[in-house]
Amino acid sequence: MQRAFPGSPLTVYTAETLRGREAALISRVIGLPVAQFRKVNHSERPGFSRNAVEAMRASWEAGRPWPHQRWREVVAAHPRSASPGFDPWSPEERDFFDRRHESDLEAIAALPGWSFWGWRNSEAD
Repeated sequence: MQRAFPGSPLTVYTAETLRGREAALISRVIGLPVAQFRKVNHSERPGFSRNAVEAMRASWEAGRPWPHQRWREVVAAHPRSASPGFDPWSPEERDFFDRRHESDLEAIAALPGWSFWGWRNSEAD
């Protein structure tokens, strides 16, 4: 983007900082007050528990692929509240990836003309 529009600033954000703040981001981009936006929640983001992922994998391995349309059934049968979320990493691997993620964000934030929206309070809403 910066090559196409030299001198233009580039603002990025992480998925974690966006959740629930979509109106604030749109406000920042187009310049209208947040109050001008009405949040409509049409999206479903249920998240799959470890048990749901394992049930789908077992079905696939048994030659019975789980049709995409049945994801609601999987989520209902294996809710996140009853079992931990899917996490394939060991504590050591998780720590490594968390540190790497943080250092990657720091490297991106240091790029000339780049800024983060909502990360480490680098920019206010």
